[in-house]
Amino acid sequence: MLCVLLILMLSIDECKKILNKKEQQYTTEQIKEIRLILYKLAEIVYTENHIQNEQLNREKSNSL
Repeated sequence: MLCVLLILMLSIDECKKILNKKEQQYTTEQIKEIRLILYKLAEIVYTENHIQNEQLNREKSNSL
């Protein structure tokens, strides 16, 4: 799973372009921290969805 996230990671420059579009300007260090937090959040969401799907599949197979 971590490999998938690493492949999909945005570069720091891409993040700068996205995050600094408006008035708020972030430092490179802030951008790195924001990016890391967002990737951790994405990993949690992915894992939770995977667990829920496995549970649903088990429930379906038990009901047959």
